[in-house]
Amino acid sequence: MKLPSNPQSSPEVRYDGKTAIITGAGQGLGRAYALMYARLGANVVVNDVSEKGANAVVEEITRAGGKAAATVGSVEDGDAIVKVALEKFGGAHILVANAGILRDKSFTAMTEQEWDAVLAVHLRGTYKCVKAVWPVFLKQKYGRIVNTASQVGIYGNFGQANYSTAKAAIIGFTRALAVEGRKYNILANAIAPSAGTAMTMTIWPQEMVDAFKPDYIAPIVGYLTSEANEETSGCLFEIMGGWAAQTRVAEDGRWDLITNFSDDRVVYPTTPQDALEQMANNFGHVEDGDDDPYADPEDPELVAKAKRNVEPPLDFSYTERDVILYNLGIGATEKELQWTFEGDDDFSALPTFGVIPQFAASGGISLDWLPNYNPAKLLHGEQYLAIKGPIPTSGDFVNQARILEVLDKGKAAAVTSVVETKDKDTGKVIFENQSTVFIRGAGGFGGKRNGKDRGPASAANAPPQRKPDAVIEEKTLPQQAALYRLSGDLNPLHIQPEFAAMGGFDKPILHGLCSFGISGKHVLKAFGPYKDIKTRFAGVVYPGETLVTEMWKEGGKVIFTTKVKERNATVLAAAAATLVDSGAPAKAKL
Repeated sequence: MKLPSNPQSSPEVRYDGKTAIITGAGQGLGRAYALMYARLGANVVVNDVSEKGANAVVEEITRAGGKAAATVGSVEDGDAIVKVALEKFGGAHILVANAGILRDKSFTAMTEQEWDAVLAVHLRGTYKCVKAVWPVFLKQKYGRIVNTASQVGIYGNFGQANYSTAKAAIIGFTRALAVEGRKYNILANAIAPSAGTAMTMTIWPQEMVDAFKPDYIAPIVGYLTSEANEETSGCLFEIMGGWAAQTRVAEDGRWDLITNFSDDRVVYPTTPQDALEQMANNFGHVEDGDDDPYADPEDPELVAKAKRNVEPPLDFSYTERDVILYNLGIGATEKELQWTFEGDDDFSALPTFGVIPQFAASGGISLDWLPNYNPAKLLHGEQYLAIKGPIPTSGDFVNQARILEVLDKGKAAAVTSVVETKDKDTGKVIFENQSTVFIRGAGGFGGKRNGKDRGPASAANAPPQRKPDAVIEEKTLPQQAALYRLSGDLNPLHIQPEFAAMGGFDKPILHGLCSFGISGKHVLKAFGPYKDIKTRFAGVVYPGETLVTEMWKEGGKVIFTTKVKERNATVLAAAAATLVDSGAPAKAKL
């Protein structure tokens, strides 16, 4: 099959007068499809279980001059969805079955209800929508169908027996439709997409989300459902970031070949992780490092392999403006000119600025190799920052990220990554960050349970049984999260009420690293510069709440705890900073 380089701009791909039905179109991939069809002249039927989501997409299309209608409800009611297309626009020509849900759990623990729910939405929902539109396609001798499968349906995955089964069945269903529909000019194909969506945005760096955004899946779907596609049917395509591969079944009658697959020019993935890795390698060469400084004989092979992977170095450049923006994001004021005015003689970055250059590199480390991995179940647990050189107020850095430690906590996995941030010109290390994330439901892979002593990066930092030596109180701004996110963490959890509600929060929450930065500023004010700082994230902060940092000086270390005053809730624990000047005096209260 020959694809145009960009089907959205290719002159032969138009849908004028045609009607496209998109299920699960309230956000993510479905929304991208709906907007694409509208831009290229189609009438669009937007289906979603969320009335708010469906209506928002319809409004977006109509504001831009397109034609769209919403249908709210389950894809199991395919007749109702197709009825809207016929009543509103007088026909139906394209169906993109995109709706889906997750009910991830190991097969042992999976209930019959969890099995049935996933098959009902994915498999039965796809069937019901095709069944409803099929007579229309037959009568007009024209129709285009794209059904959404998954790499999990091709290769399987731990904890997703229900999802894998549904997606595999959709592939077979699509191939059968292609056979029956061909003589009526009805073409049916399946796709297995990987994209940066609201869910993956919680762990992917913004660069990766942008590179793999849903808009880059839409052109392939657009071509497959256009009149320009006259023959491609019954095929399966894996798609990511504008890269597409057709996945096919191969056979050979020679036993040695079908059991060994010895051709080193061809890739034979056996897991979703293998397939995703192969796709990623098409964007930039990635190879295992020969030397693994973090190798551990207690690690199982899946961890050892992940540790050997060396992520490509990631550049980071910044200016004085970025420094000021970060300083403002963690509460610096217009009166503190040393942090907010580039012309001040003492202008400088607050020390916790060190978490910013490494953010994209740390978040870009793949965790797909973990069993039952679900990015929606990832929590940022701990952060350690070592400051190993003067912080320039502008510069060009390069980041190198590796996996340092992986622990099996039974029901969860704890993954610690390390990122070295170096001055690009001198090669000198300026920052070292160690970030620990917890992934619920991803344990049980046979890894070690307890980690090694990593010095100040893993210290328990229990506060002494006495009154704090210094206390600083600071009320955050209602717009604190909106301001801090401009330094690079664009997770919608911190700005979009609907997304926060999905996470169980009453409203958007403040970034943990923002609270970390505010507390780091308090330590600096109370005791002076420090050479490293570490914390454990113990609770959430809502913008506008008051943070109280209690500090105890113990030798050359300042142990601190941060609480929300209004709720008396601890948000930073097991926290400490190692002072540059161990003799800095303690202050009673600031």
